[in-house]
Amino acid sequence: KFDSPEDEDIVRDYLAGSGWESYRDTGLICGHRLPPGLTEGCRLPFPIFTPTTKAKKGHDEHELVDEVVKRRGFACERRSLQVTSMISQFAGTRGLIFADTKWEWSGDVLIDEKATADSSRFWDKLAWEKAQAKGKLPPSFDKQYVRDWGKSVFVDKEKDGRKREPTNPDDLEYVHSLVV
Repeated sequence: KFDSPEDEDIVRDYLAGSGWESYRDTGLICGHRLPPGLTEGCRLPFPIFTPTTKAKKGHDEHELVDEVVKRRGFACERRSLQVTSMISQFAGTRGLIFADTKWEWSGDVLIDEKATADSSRFWDKLAWEKAQAKGKLPPSFDKQYVRDWGKSVFVDKEKDGRKREPTNPDDLEYVHSLVV
């Protein structure tokens, strides 16, 4: 069975992002019932497969793992967990935590990003330990800091905080002058 381009196979070893939000609100992530009392950023008792589908607008939407396995077979879960485990072990030898990641498959071929900052959340292990001792998350080695920076510079502080418009020549000139 070939996967749909909308299928995204998320594997989580730590509780963060939309997985944390779902757990906090329901105690579940994609149908996985997790023990009560987990905290944001904690290591999960075991890695979990939490598939999503690309939303037409906004963030990707969680799917029930049992429904995805019924539709696509067990291989989607098994291969995602296996690849994540290998990369997680390697990252650990470098002092990194491979917190969660997204895989996109075409049959048995892994396509798109592979453990990049665009598809994965990495943390420095020592920073994670210090942050968790304070009930916080460490900074991530992923694209979120670029998103945060982009949000801060795409607001025109001189014009009541309005968003810059890509069709406005002044805004376009400003954006093109930036160095990321």
